[in-house]
Amino acid sequence: MAKKFLLGKAPFVRRVDEGGVSTNRMMADFLIALMPIIIFSWIKNGLLPYIELNKLSGEGASVITLIYPLLFVLIGGFTSFLFETIYFYTFLKVRSLKDLIGQVMNSYAIIPGVLLALILPLKTPIVALIFGCFLANIVFKMLFGGFGKNVFNPALIAYAIVMVTFSITSSYMNPSETLNVVTGATPLTNFATASVSYANVVAPYGSLWDFFIGTIPGALGETSALLCIVAYIWLVARKVINWRVPVIYIGTVYVITLIIALVNGYGMWYPAFNILSGGLFFGAVFMATEPVTTPRNPQGKIIFAVGCGVLTVLFRLIGMYPEGVCTAILTMCLFTPVIDRLAATVRSTRFNYKSLLKYLAVAILFIAIAAYTIVKASDSAAVNSMMNLVRMGGIL
Repeated sequence: MAKKFLLGKAPFVRRVDEGGVSTNRMMADFLIALMPIIIFSWIKNGLLPYIELNKLSGEGASVITLIYPLLFVLIGGFTSFLFETIYFYTFLKVRSLKDLIGQVMNSYAIIPGVLLALILPLKTPIVALIFGCFLANIVFKMLFGGFGKNVFNPALIAYAIVMVTFSITSSYMNPSETLNVVTGATPLTNFATASVSYANVVAPYGSLWDFFIGTIPGALGETSALLCIVAYIWLVARKVINWRVPVIYIGTVYVITLIIALVNGYGMWYPAFNILSGGLFFGAVFMATEPVTTPRNPQGKIIFAVGCGVLTVLFRLIGMYPEGVCTAILTMCLFTPVIDRLAATVRSTRFNYKSLLKYLAVAILFIAIAAYTIVKASDSAAVNSMMNLVRMGGIL
């Protein structure tokens, strides 16, 4: 008989190793998966603007324009490393230089800062990035007991607080404001305000191919679905992440938005736009798969992924903010202990009606939320269509 998942007093200490893979190798593979995304973001937001500015002005563009995207990521990683070093030295009394470096390295201190820099808008003030690193590494990681004991993904919850605290909009500005291809409102920001049509939502940024490649406005890490897929293949092959969560998460978003498209006659571009916009691919691959804050067993991962997908569509289409990935993942992280307990209890007993009812209750809840989202989104579409007809008639 399988052992039940035991929950004692917080914090809930959990092993990070998956399938016998060492934590050191997992983190190394994780950083390797991020490197193509970082390089692409530098080319799009640093190198190309630098070259274009030289052509337009005839003079040498600022070196800051060239290196700023890399500098932004480096500041995030270094600040996180510095904060944890200070914490280990001051509060945990680690005095030996060798031990101090070892402790910080084994805590993988740079990862929250690097992730935070990749999901924040590039126009974010550096002081806001530093404040976010403090929240991620000290408040939501070290104060919870350190690596492997955090309840929330440190980078995600720091992102949410920074966006609200500093009133940072999701519109995106490159250091060079002359390049329309990478500046202006993000597709989701435009989607929240424009009439829903391919011409209004997709065409201003090129085509869906541009969304897939990543040549659209957005945070450093969120725009290229292609590179996120490459990272996903690498991480699954290296057994760093479970294949289920990203596939089911993105698939759930696609299915719900496909139904909305069919109900309202939007066309097949609508669900494709919704999965290729914002940080969905990045969040599904790098955030929703974190072994510390997400369920451990396959059944729990499926429930978690479906919940993330349902809530992402709900928050994105019905909520006040155009992006719903962050809040959806954080919300599901709250239920990770419950999901683990539910899945472990069901696995530890033979099939019976009680087990079926537990899963059925979860399924009904998700279906109800999805149905509500579909109805509300359809109602909003009908209202927008009516307003457009009124405007065309010259009444407004």
